[in-house]
Amino acid sequence: MKRAVTLLAATGAVLAFSWVAPAFAQQSEIPRAEQLMKQGRAAEAYALLEPLESAQAGNIAFDYLFGTAALDSGHPDRATIAFERVLLVNPNFAGARLDLARAYFAMGSDDLAKAELDAVLQANPPENVRAVVTRYLEAIEQRKKKDQPQLAGYVEAGAGTDSNITAVTTDFTGAVLQAYNFPNVQPTGNSVKREGTFSQAAAGAEYTRPLQDYPGLAWYAGGDARERHYYSNNAAFDTQQLDVRGGLAYTLGANLFKAGVQDQRYFQEGAAPPAADGTQVTNDRKTLGYALEWRRVIAPGRQLGAFAQFNEQRFLTNNAQDIDQTLYGLQLINAFQARGNPLVLLALFQSRDRALRPQNVAGTTDVSKTVTGARAYAQYTVHEPFDVFASLGHTERQDDSMFSRSTVIGYGKDRTFDVTLGINWRFAPAWMLRFQGTTTENRSNIALYEYSRTELSVNLRRDFR
Repeated sequence: MKRAVTLLAATGAVLAFSWVAPAFAQQSEIPRAEQLMKQGRAAEAYALLEPLESAQAGNIAFDYLFGTAALDSGHPDRATIAFERVLLVNPNFAGARLDLARAYFAMGSDDLAKAELDAVLQANPPENVRAVVTRYLEAIEQRKKKDQPQLAGYVEAGAGTDSNITAVTTDFTGAVLQAYNFPNVQPTGNSVKREGTFSQAAAGAEYTRPLQDYPGLAWYAGGDARERHYYSNNAAFDTQQLDVRGGLAYTLGANLFKAGVQDQRYFQEGAAPPAADGTQVTNDRKTLGYALEWRRVIAPGRQLGAFAQFNEQRFLTNNAQDIDQTLYGLQLINAFQARGNPLVLLALFQSRDRALRPQNVAGTTDVSKTVTGARAYAQYTVHEPFDVFASLGHTERQDDSMFSRSTVIGYGKDRTFDVTLGINWRFAPAWMLRFQGTTTENRSNIALYEYSRTELSVNLRRDFR
């Protein structure tokens, strides 16, 4: 009898342990998942919590943690179920309601997301939460507009001053001696350093029309026209530019894909002396290109993108400059949900230019080159309606053909730095006045191509939507 009682007690202990041990194991996984979420490792937290869902469903703390991990690791469908369980227990849990709206938005269920966002606003949330809700509501409105034809345009006009219109070096005579070993050469034509004032104007428009039979697909067409006029006997350096473009855009979830064709015409007479046959050499050129672009919204206000262009650039009176160009790059845009609406853009790019023909009769050199660069842009609203902005750029040029810009130095290498600072004054709806200054410095191992340039301008712009 005693032996039977002992056996029964042991069996009970084993059964009890088999039930309690998994519960303790589950409880230990939850703090680990919380720590992973604090470290931004949502996917790992989700992997830990998913096996526990059936046992822990209904536990408000677990459901909220699991829903957040699911949403941040790309499982919005699982997140909605978890957040709905939280709200069944506590309908006043504002954080869960906002996250439920985020999950609906990620799934493309805009009407459900808007209903939850409106409910959050009705609870009179803090200002930082209200700002987040407003951003999502604006994003929903923008997505709805994508289903309708859209026409957007602008006009702008301005004036300014340019310290070095033709981007030439200060010591031209010494630079020619270094590059070609020719002494006492004096600057003429385009080589003369000029400064002056200018006026400018631009206008553009783009039309986008969704294809109703193909969800997410739309075609677009647009164009821009720009003109700059220099004063003080510098009219030869006036420029006109016309751009036209068109193509297809496809939206798939958080991704946007674009493929298009673009054509640019650029005109500038310049002051180059006539060629040996009497032809006037100008800077006129035309560029036909094919463009590909991908953009993905990776978080509210954050967008990652990649682009590539394949351009054919042809000079109308100087075909030794003709090139085929491949341009590609990456960019990241982040709009922070903070006071002042900070915006940051980072871009990396490279172009490879391949000459179509040589520059000389002997056929020994051409204008092929590789240019690699980076750019950063930042904007901050100091006080409505004023934005301050800054742009920093750096490019490196490497000549790919020997003696293409000098008979003394084999391969030319340039490094260009530019800085832009400015203020946008949005003084009325759709109107903006921009004040900006840009300074550019080019450093080269060929002194003939070293220069500095500063441009100050003010522009008035009107947008139409």
